[in-house]
Amino acid sequence: MDCEIRPCRIEEAKQLEEIEQRCFLLERIGLRQFRYLQRSQSATVLVAAQAEQILGYGVVLRRCNSKIARVYALAVDLPFQRMGVGQSLLNALEQQALSWGAHNIRLEVHQANYGAQKLYLDSGYLEFARLPYYYTDLCSAIRMEKSLIRGGSL
Repeated sequence: MDCEIRPCRIEEAKQLEEIEQRCFLLERIGLRQFRYLQRSQSATVLVAAQAEQILGYGVVLRRCNSKIARVYALAVDLPFQRMGVGQSLLNALEQQALSWGAHNIRLEVHQANYGAQKLYLDSGYLEFARLPYYYTDLCSAIRMEKSLIRGGSL
């Protein structure tokens, strides 16, 4: 699906919260946190949009003096899932991490989120750990990592 990937505008935070509510039952990012992330120097919030409609969003974080970035959040609104929007957002988050000088990028995914796991595996992410009881439903998180440097290894 053709969409524009761009930085999220301050006034779009409410739309991100609404997507979050539709996509996740637990561990939701609230409006206040989205607004904080939008202003943070250590975060980039991107959206996938068609005209003024937000199809999905992604957040990538960095830490000073670290070569590892983190995909903090990635969500695609339900009607637009499995249409390439998530892949486009993930690619853009990785490019942002590279622009910061990151060599690797990490994320956590719910053990029952099979669609997201497939996206990450198909994109070159590898599982390196499991965190038992990570989520409030007591399910595990799968920790995944990808090298952003061509020919790099984990």
